[in-house]
Amino acid sequence: MGRSKEVAMNRASWIAVALSMGLSIVAITTLVTAGPLDPPTGTVTSTYKTLAEVEPRIAINSTNTPGDNNSLFRITQPGSYYLTGNITGVAGKHGIEIDSDGVTLDLGGFELRGIAGMGPFDGVSTARNALRNIAVVNGSVRNWGGDGVDLESFFMNNGRVEAITAAGNAGAGIRAGARSTVLQCSAFANGDAGIDAQFGTTVAHCAATNNTGAGISALPGGCTVVQCSTEGNGGNGISVGSGSTVLGCTARLNLGRGIEASAGCTVTDCAASDNNGVGIAAADSCTLADCTANSNDAAGLIAGSSCSITNCTSSGNGTSGIAVSDGCTIANCTVNNNTGPGILANNGCRIAGNMVRNNQQDGVRVNFSCVVADNNCNGDGTAAGTHGAITVIGQGNRVEGNNISYADRGLYITAGGNTVFRNSLKSCTVNFEIAVGNDVGPIGSTSTATSPWANIQY
Repeated sequence: MGRSKEVAMNRASWIAVALSMGLSIVAITTLVTAGPLDPPTGTVTSTYKTLAEVEPRIAINSTNTPGDNNSLFRITQPGSYYLTGNITGVAGKHGIEIDSDGVTLDLGGFELRGIAGMGPFDGVSTARNALRNIAVVNGSVRNWGGDGVDLESFFMNNGRVEAITAAGNAGAGIRAGARSTVLQCSAFANGDAGIDAQFGTTVAHCAATNNTGAGISALPGGCTVVQCSTEGNGGNGISVGSGSTVLGCTARLNLGRGIEASAGCTVTDCAASDNNGVGIAAADSCTLADCTANSNDAAGLIAGSSCSITNCTSSGNGTSGIAVSDGCTIANCTVNNNTGPGILANNGCRIAGNMVRNNQQDGVRVNFSCVVADNNCNGDGTAAGTHGAITVIGQGNRVEGNNISYADRGLYITAGGNTVFRNSLKSCTVNFEIAVGNDVGPIGSTSTATSPWANIQY
């Protein structure tokens, strides 16, 4: 029995070994036969990439872009160029001078740094007029004796300056030629304007702070300034030429005006506060909408002729809240706590649906041929002298449907030839002070008035 059992066990072991070897052979066979052993037909070629394929751009260096007597480096052919490290200026030379159309210069996050006493030379400059399609992007340019980046030579077109920080340059931080774009840039403590752009240029998402000149100057016209901030500049915060658009910008603590717009501009959703001059100043035929002017040393908002000011707030300013010339509309605005009149309009204007409150002089003052309707005036005229919640000093005006309370004079009309009806007044020092020669609806109380044109005091 013992012998038979041993033989049976040996047989089982051999069977296991055989099975294991069979499986291994199958596996090896499978691996060996998984693909063809013969190489493909045709010439065998290299798969490596050339340096030009790995980095097709051109490095800025003395071999690729040698300088000349007034530049450290000079670009003379179209192409894409990049920095490989910081560059320090030398006296009497621009950092990089561009003398070709169709150039993109990527600073690669590096810095072009000027030195003291180097003279009026720029970090990045152009060698001649009328160059086109030049871009300077992604880096820092500071302490040059001229401008940080200057792409504004005569007839320069279609430039782009993007993601550049320009600081401490003796000239402007950034200059851009006509029909260019300046995007996501910062200009700080430069000796002229922070950003100076020619006509047709878009400046977007930029900041200009503590520059000696204007924060952003986009002249002579047709420019767009979008979602930019300016603060502490020695001139105006933002200045734009005729036919320009300013949207979603802030101007604060500038020594000039917060925002100044030439004729035919649109200024929307902007805020101007604590400027030494006027908060927002617009020339003829401008549109101002959804803007705020607060605590400026001069007027909050001023505008020339044929302007529209709607849904704006002007409060705590050093003179008028809103002041306009002829043929303007001021509607649905809030005008509070200004040192001068709340709203000051000249001839042929429409003043309607505004909230006017606690201005130290007149709430609303108009000259000739204006409509003053449906305004709510409260607490105006606290300064010394005689002031009205609504003051009329000329003729041909219609004063209708206003609600007036707790003012020095409610309706203060100093000349004849006006019509006054359906106003309600309460608790002014004098409710009605109206010169002779005006067409005035009957004055009474709600319970006794019978005329639909009656003025109500209560």
